[in-house]
Amino acid sequence: MVLMLIVFLYIFSFFSGGFVLFLGFFAQYFNSMAIGTFIFASIVIICIAILIARIISSARSRSYDYYYDYMGRWTREQIRDRIRGIRYGGWGTAIFLLMLFIAILGVVYNATIVTPGGARYLMDNYVVFIDRPIEVSMTRIIPQETAFAYATSFLTLPTHRIYIEESYEYYINGSIIYNWIIEPSGIWNEIFRDAYGVVLVNGSIYPPHVVFINRSLYWSLHRTRITPLYIDTLLRQLKARALALQPLIDDNIEVYIDGKIYVLIPIKTWVKGFTYSIPMLYGYAIIEENGDIHIVEAKELMQHPLARRIFESYEIPIIPDDLAREWIEILRWYAGFWEVVLQRQTFEIRDVGYIKQPYLLFDSNRNLYWVFTVEPAGEGYAIKYIIYVDAKTIEPKILVYRPEKTLMGASRIASYVQKAHPTLDWSKFMLTEPIPIISNETLYWKVSIITNDGRGVLYIDFVDASTGNVYTLQVLERLTVTEFDMYIKTFRLPVEGATAIESIKRLQQEVKELIESLQRILEELQRLEKEITNRTI
Repeated sequence: MVLMLIVFLYIFSFFSGGFVLFLGFFAQYFNSMAIGTFIFASIVIICIAILIARIISSARSRSYDYYYDYMGRWTREQIRDRIRGIRYGGWGTAIFLLMLFIAILGVVYNATIVTPGGARYLMDNYVVFIDRPIEVSMTRIIPQETAFAYATSFLTLPTHRIYIEESYEYYINGSIIYNWIIEPSGIWNEIFRDAYGVVLVNGSIYPPHVVFINRSLYWSLHRTRITPLYIDTLLRQLKARALALQPLIDDNIEVYIDGKIYVLIPIKTWVKGFTYSIPMLYGYAIIEENGDIHIVEAKELMQHPLARRIFESYEIPIIPDDLAREWIEILRWYAGFWEVVLQRQTFEIRDVGYIKQPYLLFDSNRNLYWVFTVEPAGEGYAIKYIIYVDAKTIEPKILVYRPEKTLMGASRIASYVQKAHPTLDWSKFMLTEPIPIISNETLYWKVSIITNDGRGVLYIDFVDASTGNVYTLQVLERLTVTEFDMYIKTFRLPVEGATAIESIKRLQQEVKELIESLQRILEELQRLEKEITNRTI
């Protein structure tokens, strides 16, 4: 019996990362609970413990009956009397019914009190309604599918691959960067081979610029290391350092700085009260090439030398998109549980295509926002709110704008785009990545038309969300971010009712943006001339 227990514990330890993943699951689960929910859960656990004690006592009673009847020492009644404090009467049934009642009550409490309580906590402390939309844009010329197709085209290792869903995005000098780890492929390679560096794709130029940085990485998302006692992974390493917290592995960020590759993993915690539990950013795990892991709290990101160097060098959103989306999903329940379930007094975040909301956009001052366009619940497909989540703060900063006129949502623009291209064979092409751009207080849906294999970009269309007008930018052999920016300015219209001063300020801003665009062209030209000169020499 003891040997079987030892074997069971060894097997369980081996597959649970030395019990770390098992303990981490429950620690994280209880850490995420509101205080009220935790009390209900604690009562249920106490009831379960008493029931287990009763079962053990029953087993002991049967074994004692057999042993002492055989030895002729004690009678069955004597043994029962010795443990009647646990077994006597209907205690077991009563405790089971109590546990079931408390569990059901806890579920109802969590759904009807805690869920809307979290929404009210966010609304009261972190949400601000704004009168005018924040004008946001982007330099995302290349869809993620196209960036992935180009990256895989240059990948020659049969033992490694990249996973399209494991990309993140950030900006370098105004250019959007997709990033992937070159992971070992298959169980054998995941155990015996390290990741082979990273691939970075500049998505602000067509054709995209692909850079492979070949380095052996001790830890990656799919690397598995076998030890005598347990299976070791990056997730286990992170949970061992932050048992009750949640590493957001899917939001991994790869950067190349000072000749080294660093992988950043955001870590989530919770702020709790009696009637609410809100996810918050705890900090970041920074993983070096040699496997060293640094856990940096959010409030110390700008004090930690390495973290500060990374976040100052690149325009990386501090708030991960999954965390921003959790906040908005919580706000859906602000009206109350029954009002949402029965009366649909809420909104929905509808995703169109492969890329899910939110969208990483920036304003004229290069402030980064995660932008959501949410629609009414049910069969309504107009935009109900435009929601901005500040991506560079460590706490929620949520700005909400309610459009004054009807704007079509992303799920309704496909017909307008297809009508604008009547000669295209849509069996060979597809629409992808509808992303909102707001210019002159007008929302346009930027959508790309690409080949089914993702390698070719034919057109970039801009659909006016209020009128349905489609503006088409044909993508020929080459397209730069400067040309992209200048095209957007060609269909900007003056704001109706704008004063002369407002118009002057807007024109001044556009002139400033044009000067900056021309400056970037000049810098690129000088770089190319210098490169040609060096080659000639």
